[in-house]
Amino acid sequence: MSEYGAEGGHPWMMDIDDLPRVVSQPNHYKLGEREVIDVIRDAGWLDHYLKGNITKYVLRCEHKGTEHMDMQKAAKCAAMWLEEFGG
Repeated sequence: MSEYGAEGGHPWMMDIDDLPRVVSQPNHYKLGEREVIDVIRDAGWLDHYLKGNITKYVLRCEHKGTEHMDMQKAAKCAAMWLEEFGG
């Protein structure tokens, strides 16, 4: 089993639950007991927030020395977008 779930799987095809905790639920993403993403969703900003984050992570991945982690974060945002808006 790879870190992406099924052996040979790709990050953009993984289940959100298969991501390392540092990518899927970092502690600094909480606002009290609530995750900030839930506040963003409630405000109606989730679509643009996720698309903006995907763009950010992909564009900077080769420049920070954290390419693998940034691509995991982009994949997580893409999976979240598909779950929310992908039909």
